[in-house]
Amino acid sequence: MVLTATEADGLTVDGQSFGGEVRIAADPGPASAARVAYGEGRLVVLVREGAWDVRDFDPESSARRAFAGLRVTPCDPSLQVSLQDDGSLWAVSADATSGSGSYGFRFLTPGRAGRRGSYDGRLQPGAAAVVRLRRPLLCAFPSPGNTLDVEVAAGERTLS
Repeated sequence: MVLTATEADGLTVDGQSFGGEVRIAADPGPASAARVAYGEGRLVVLVREGAWDVRDFDPESSARRAFAGLRVTPCDPSLQVSLQDDGSLWAVSADATSGSGSYGFRFLTPGRAGRRGSYDGRLQPGAAAVVRLRRPLLCAFPSPGNTLDVEVAAGERTLS
C-alpha cells in the first residue's frame, strides 16, 4: 500500500512529520504501535483475507471511552475434543435425536486447531453405522458433556 500525503495533512510516519509517498505494510502489532499517526490517533493498516483496509484508531474518541465491554455467553467447557496428528480436531457427539432420528452418535470434525474465523464443521454418522466388520468393533461414544438435550438438525440422519 502506498501512502501519499502533504505535511499540511498533519500525519507522521514512524514518529516523523510526513509529506510525500511511502510504501506501508500491514501493521503487525497493537494499534498504538501503528506506523502512521495523526496526533494521538493511529491509522492502522490491515490485511484480512487478502483485502487491504485502514482502521481509524482514536484512543480519545467518546465512543471508545464510553465502551463498557461486551456481554458474552459464559464458556461451557463440556465439549471434549481430540487433537489428531494432522492438526485437526475431532469429537464424538450426540443430541436428542440420537438413536431415534439419527444414528446413536456422530463425529464432529471442525477443522484444524488454532485457526481463527469460520470453519466447515461436519457431523458424520458414527463408524458403526457405516462400517460392517466380521470382528467386533470398538465404537467411540460421546464423552460426558458431549450429549446435548436439544435436537441438532444437522449431519446425516438414519436411512428411510
